[in-house]
Amino acid sequence: MFHENSHLGDELAEGAGITRLDWTREVAALWVGRRLGAFYLTGSASRVLQREPHLPPLAAALGLDWFGPSFGLGAIPVQLIAGVFGDAAEQTRWHVSVMGRIGLVLWGADGRRSLSFSLIGYDGVSLQRQFFDQFTRYLGGELRIDL
Repeated sequence: MFHENSHLGDELAEGAGITRLDWTREVAALWVGRRLGAFYLTGSASRVLQREPHLPPLAAALGLDWFGPSFGLGAIPVQLIAGVFGDAAEQTRWHVSVMGRIGLVLWGADGRRSLSFSLIGYDGVSLQRQFFDQFTRYLGGELRIDL
């Protein structure tokens, strides 16, 4: 279960007379995952239980991560990583949005904490939920710190 709520555009609505979209919803989601050798497969299905605006409620996602060979950078273990993630929702007529990444993970001595650098590409519906009917494409970088 998770809750999303946004009043994106409050600032604009006050100054520019723009009607804002009040995005509020409660979602039930089931995630499953399985390690398959150097790969990790993840899938999900979800249903919006309460929503405003009133849009079709179903969504699904599938992801595949690859954990490549490791090598040392001095005393620091480094690993190549790559992944692809796709999701689709009934509200966008099941248009599939795709994100891909490739990068490096620097592992901490405990094997849990990490620092990763990735190149990320995205092609699909806007990640800002209020603009669910708009499409976007980008290429960017990610710095991720897992404590």
